[in-house]
Amino acid sequence: MRHGDVLGLWLMSAVALSGCGREPPHNIVPLPRSFEGGEGVFVLDAASAISLIDPSDTEARELVELWAGPVRIGTGLNLPFSPDGALRVGVDGNGGPESYRLTVSESGISINAGDHAGLFYGLQTLSQLLPAGLEDGAESVAAPLEIPSLRIDDAPVFPTEACTSTSLGISSGLTS
Repeated sequence: MRHGDVLGLWLMSAVALSGCGREPPHNIVPLPRSFEGGEGVFVLDAASAISLIDPSDTEARELVELWAGPVRIGTGLNLPFSPDGALRVGVDGNGGPESYRLTVSESGISINAGDHAGLFYGLQTLSQLLPAGLEDGAESVAAPLEIPSLRIDDAPVFPTEACTSTSLGISSGLTS
């Protein structure tokens, strides 16, 4: 093994073990860049509606429909689109590619995304705050649902281009 290989393995081990013993205050995967818990809950109930930041954004509407469909089926809630809905979601262009901010308060839920990929990821994170199985239609849960107040800011750590051990110059030592 070369000196560089040993150093690379040591660094990877140190990074992997650095999080041992520290539990995040949530079960969100992947771990978001920023998480702040809040006080109170938002109650998702029969009066809840969805509002798009830009009602003319058809791609955002399609993404929200993909998220809302199983939630509607699993809870029996209508979750209609309404200009004054408490679930306010869409692309605002702030932040980088694939970024989003998810905020839950007693008065509502908002997902502001840097682009449509970020909106998708924000909706996936919101799904993790719901009862397990609800987001894929596997479970039915009686409404109303309580969603804890929080704020999550997230964006990819690495650019979309994959970062692999070989691109970092780390070899497994295996030969063909």
